[in-house]
Amino acid sequence: MGVGVGLGLAVRKNAGLRPFPYPTYCSIENSRQGYGKALIISFVKKNIDLHSLPGFEKKCILLTGATDGIGLETARQLAKTPCKLILHGRNPEKMAQVLQKLKGAHPHARISSILADFESFDQVRQMAAQIREEYPDFNVLINNAGMMAKKRKLCEEGFDSTITVNYLSPFILTVSLLPLLLSQPESQITSLTSIGHRFFYARSSDLFGDKARKPIALYCKSKLLVIAFIRQLGSLLKETAVGVNCVHPGVILGTKISGAGIFKPFGSTRAEGAQTILNAAFNPALSGQKGIYLERLTPSTPSKYALDPAITQEIWKESFCRCGIEQNSIEAYISAFATRECDYH
Repeated sequence: MGVGVGLGLAVRKNAGLRPFPYPTYCSIENSRQGYGKALIISFVKKNIDLHSLPGFEKKCILLTGATDGIGLETARQLAKTPCKLILHGRNPEKMAQVLQKLKGAHPHARISSILADFESFDQVRQMAAQIREEYPDFNVLINNAGMMAKKRKLCEEGFDSTITVNYLSPFILTVSLLPLLLSQPESQITSLTSIGHRFFYARSSDLFGDKARKPIALYCKSKLLVIAFIRQLGSLLKETAVGVNCVHPGVILGTKISGAGIFKPFGSTRAEGAQTILNAAFNPALSGQKGIYLERLTPSTPSKYALDPAITQEIWKESFCRCGIEQNSIEAYISAFATRECDYH
């Protein structure tokens, strides 16, 4: 698979990278989801009042990658609410510090933590099992954890670390928690992706191949995989009450990716990035919607590769294979649940 990753004028001609594409946004008139961007933007410009949303005390939220960056800022906002909040991290010392600060600032907050290194499939599976056992009321999954390695390295399963942390491990976590999410009257899956997916393209069907080796190429590739997964999952869940979407939170200032000078005029603060996550997960206008991709606050059309049914199907099938999960059993469960033929226990 040939790989192209473009950063506009910032890249060299001889790098063989794709030019910067202009994103296509859904307007109020042509939005296929039936909601307008004006509503979504006004919802966030007021700094979402999560306390005003009905039933928030019934939400049990798992937020991955919650010990720094926009994950930590999102955790700070959610800690102010009556929800039950489960924070994920991989470093026990950092997690302890985060819990101490949040509980100190919000003594009545219902906050707990869970540890897992997303470079390990085994730890992610153990994490999912712990959630299923300890949180039967779990109903919101925010897949925020992500990274861009400084140089390419392989995890213990033999896959690239950026692809593993950004896509394969969240895939395992999401699929493993589907029965629990399906058992709830209303539940939500929100995954973080990136506008960077537009800079990755495949010249063949080798979507999990080894030709992408530069860190930025692997990062953009991982974000394309996320969108394809969310779209396919949303299609399968169309007859259920589970909402499924993904969001590009903006180029967050102070991160490695925003270090390139070309991005600085378009950068967002961590607080602004957190608002995009809260919008995607809790905006009533998005409730129950399936397979939506947002760029910051606006529903948008992803790249043609993310929309290609053949590519989406290959990513879906290969993801199950690489993660060691039985595809047919998961699809059968979703189908059976949608027709009320099975119950979760």
